Amino acid sequence: MTQRSARFLPWLAAAALGAGCSGTAEDPLEGGRPLTPQEMEYQRKLALSEQVALDATGRSKLILSLDRSLQHWHRSTVEQVGTEEKQLTDSFEEVLQVTVYMNFDEILDVLESGAPNQRGIAAAALGFSRLKEPEDPAQRERFLARWPRLYPRAIDPLVRHLGAEEPYVVQNCLLALWKLGDASTPVGPLLELLASPDPSIRANAALALSTVLTPETGETAIAALPNALYDDDPKVRNHAATAVGAIRHKGAAGRLAQMLDDHYLLVQANAARALGQLGDRGNCGVLIARLERLQAEMPDSKFREKTDLDDRRRFVQAHLIDALQRLSGKYFGGEIEKWREWWSEKSESAP
Repeated sequence: MTQRSARFLPWLAAAALGAGCSGTAEDPLEGGRPLTPQEMEYQRKLALSEQVALDATGRSKLILSLDRSLQHWHRSTVEQVGTEEKQLTDSFEEVLQVTVYMNFDEILDVLESGAPNQRGIAAAALGFSRLKEPEDPAQRERFLARWPRLYPRAIDPLVRHLGAEEPYVVQNCLLALWKLGDASTPVGPLLELLASPDPSIRANAALALSTVLTPETGETAIAALPNALYDDDPKVRNHAATAVGAIRHKGAAGRLAQMLDDHYLLVQANAARALGQLGDRGNCGVLIARLERLQAEMPDSKFREKTDLDDRRRFVQAHLIDALQRLSGKYFGGEIEKWREWWSEKSESAP
């Protein structure tokens, strides 16, 4: 049993401290310096109760609650189309972060020694153990003095369990590594899983690579990732496009341009975003051409009820426009004529 396990408090209703609710709370670590509003909010939410180990019943309740929260978060993420849905997703994510932080060692112990279904849930939950830290260095130092980083201790166990026999455990370990997005994550095991016979594992491996690769470690991935862009499974192609965009692999530009006409619109959207990330203005031509074709496919009737297909096409349109704006520094939106005119002038003036 681990030494630092926090008692589980559903939805944190009992975690608020009187000082955390006050507008004049003081920081004992700073000689009575008033807490900032953000620090008071974290103190209210992350106030740890007495450190005791959970019994079997308490552990089961914790895992069940985490499973429900993870499902709610996943559903809200998949269905996210607007501001309200994003706020809902952020709310579920915040609940998960606080609950996982408070019970970190207990959840880590479940990953190591629990039943397979529990290990899968624990793996996914550990992806939420990285708290959002203030950007200001001084505030971050105070923040970490009070709430030290626990998540780095989860990386090695998550990587080790990539060798688990249960696909469910492997998939969730990959999702957790993606969510943590730590550059210290070993990339070798992730690259190996790009060749897994399980398409969900291949897809999650590409997804994890999209957040853990750096320009330096990306060099080791260049040989494997382009193959994933040709994968038969659209999920793999989709996440592979995100990964090559993250490392700005310009050698993938030709394949990404082809993927703008992929059968799956989400793949098209992420291929467009990746082309924008490559930083090569020469890719504007294919982006403009795809934007023009896409807008010709979109019905302009104001009286027709919008469909899910329309929403997906608008999603692709937004990514195409964003990529063009990123590469060109111009803001023509969906005005094809202006984009074509600008591109024509650029092409004529090119050496």
